[in-house]
Amino acid sequence: MATRGKKLIGRLGDVNFPEYDGALVYKTPHGTMVEYVAWDGDDKSAYVGSFDVPAAGAWKDEFWAGDIAGIASSTGESVAQLKAALNSSSALTRAGVLYYSVNGYTRLCRDEMRLSRSEVKKRYARSGPRRSKR
Repeated sequence: MATRGKKLIGRLGDVNFPEYDGALVYKTPHGTMVEYVAWDGDDKSAYVGSFDVPAAGAWKDEFWAGDIAGIASSTGESVAQLKAALNSSSALTRAGVLYYSVNGYTRLCRDEMRLSRSEVKKRYARSGPRRSKR
């Protein structure tokens, strides 16, 4: 999850995502990726992980694609709505549907890190909302 060559293109979830579950979406030399923070029930530690966002239409080759109906059913979306979002030309739309729908159904990141609250704050110290200098 190194930051070299990554450009932030959007956020998913709360603006102050390091304090609440949420994610950053990056454009990388290899495509688009999502890096997320998911707090454990005790709020003392969080899981931090990342996953790649397939190009429009390329999701059909993913391990979870065979259960697209199950994913749609678990989120209350129709299969058509889910497929439309996964086929979107917008990387942020595809990232959002993967983060909110697919990752909630089946974990996309296989090597999450578990970090303490202070480690999360240090890692994302510059990711929060910016205040203008007056």
